[in-house]
Amino acid sequence: MRTSVVASMVASVLAVAACVICASPVGAANDDDSTSALFGRGLNTASPPTNPVNHLILPKKIQVKSGGVVDFTVAGFHDIVIFKPGFTLEDLVAAGGGEIPQLQPPFVLPPDPAVPLPLEFSFLADQVYYRGINPAGGPLLTPVTGSPANGVNRAEPVAFFEKGTYLVICNIGPHLLNGMLAHVKVN
Repeated sequence: MRTSVVASMVASVLAVAACVICASPVGAANDDDSTSALFGRGLNTASPPTNPVNHLILPKKIQVKSGGVVDFTVAGFHDIVIFKPGFTLEDLVAAGGGEIPQLQPPFVLPPDPAVPLPLEFSFLADQVYYRGINPAGGPLLTPVTGSPANGVNRAEPVAFFEKGTYLVICNIGPHLLNGMLAHVKVN
């Protein structure tokens, strides 16, 4: 009987240890200098009219080592824009004359990275670190289309090489207004 109690305790300790070792919380850097973040909650959250339950990035504060990768798991019609270290949401609002700009509604910035920004906003191009996959169309430099549509679940891994804090937004204006933003801190 004593052997079975000891065996049971050992099995319990090993089970807990396995759970702790295998559990990798979202947003926590691992030994590979990479982490993951959720960009939207999922396609199963559709709720009219604006679906705010899906307009979030988890976690809000993401950490990764210099040279590491954040793998953004994008759920649905979202467009990732990442600004260089030091650029803030307040800077974006100031660029829009006191409100978040919508240069190509409903997008904050034109969704196609190949499309230059309007002259009065061209300075923002120097502040952008990454412009994601256009959710409204196919591959870059192709017309907007519903087939293939990029507004489906996908992964967008982004490498970060310079230390600092990067502002990450959803480029869909109403989503950003619902608070769809986060920060990546690179150590």
